[in-house]
Amino acid sequence: MRHSLIFFLLINFLSFDRGTAQTVLKLSIENDYISGSNYFFDIFLQRISSPDSGNIYLGNADLILSFNQQMFSSPTLNKVGLTPQAYCTFMPQNESTVNNLVTQTNYYNSTSGIIEDNLLIINLNGPTPSDSIVFGTRVAKIDSQISFHRLGRFMISGVNNTNGDPDLRWKTLGTGLKTKFFTLDSIAPFHSFPIELSTEKNTCPDYLEINDPTIPSGSYQVLLDLSVSGMINTPDMVTLRAGVSVELQPDFSIQTGGTLQIQIGGCQ
Repeated sequence: MRHSLIFFLLINFLSFDRGTAQTVLKLSIENDYISGSNYFFDIFLQRISSPDSGNIYLGNADLILSFNQQMFSSPTLNKVGLTPQAYCTFMPQNESTVNNLVTQTNYYNSTSGIIEDNLLIINLNGPTPSDSIVFGTRVAKIDSQISFHRLGRFMISGVNNTNGDPDLRWKTLGTGLKTKFFTLDSIAPFHSFPIELSTEKNTCPDYLEINDPTIPSGSYQVLLDLSVSGMINTPDMVTLRAGVSVELQPDFSIQTGGTLQIQIGGCQ
């Protein structure tokens, strides 16, 4: 029988203006198919946290996915659609025909993608609203609607094996580049905060070293050993899960109101 040791540390977890509810964003790949030598897929977002956490107002994002290189020859990554509204379905808080189109155009034009080795790297340079009017008419509001909030359709060219599996997997763990999303406060000065992510497919490395000065909220898991440096800010919540050990380095710290949870067990 496998046993798990769960250690939970809570330091004076207080209630702040943004609330203690965790904001969770689900990322999904949908409508994927192969046509000729091209592989197409859509990226959808959905808030799956409780209504108490509020909606997500999308800011900057780095989308990092691994894929099966063996299925492609000299692949390139491109956005699909001659017009933004063809495949971007983001809506602002104040919806109208004009506002919707402007919002979709801004996010479409601010999204770019490249391939490095076995990684798809999609960058989103989110909006920087100057006032409440710009916020309400230009910033995408992501709520709990399923398969509705589509960032866009993307294409990987160079398919050389139509019977293969592209095997797209979100990279939210490990060292180097990883997927990160940020949400904006809905009132000035519209501060940006990291969002906890949920994915259908994720990668789990053997080892992981976290050495960010500020450790973003979220779950970090490895098959074997995990080493952590940096600080957990207020009111962030961080979960560390390792199959063998979690080592907190001397410069690791938790700000009053931050939360750390450590679990010993395999990747979930």
